[in-house]
Amino acid sequence: MSDLDTTISDQQAARFWAIALETGYTRSGAQRLLEASGYEEAEHIDRSDYEDLCEMAGDEELAFQYNRDPDTKDLFPSRPESSPPGR
Repeated sequence: MSDLDTTISDQQAARFWAIALETGYTRSGAQRLLEASGYEEAEHIDRSDYEDLCEMAGDEELAFQYNRDPDTKDLFPSRPESSPPGR
């Protein structure tokens, strides 16, 4: 059995991307999801993983998490506390 027999079709890869982008993933976020799942490209997704990855691509909470820059410590940078004006 060749890799072509076990990987998804181009149409399925396009569907994965459509689901992810419609859910709110950025391209980088969706790419991080793929890489965390062991894939470099959507076209390489194994048929046995396809439905699970589509489900993850449709999860808004996961989109929020994967859209974060992995090099960022916090979602929002901390700001030094300031005194209210006039104090």
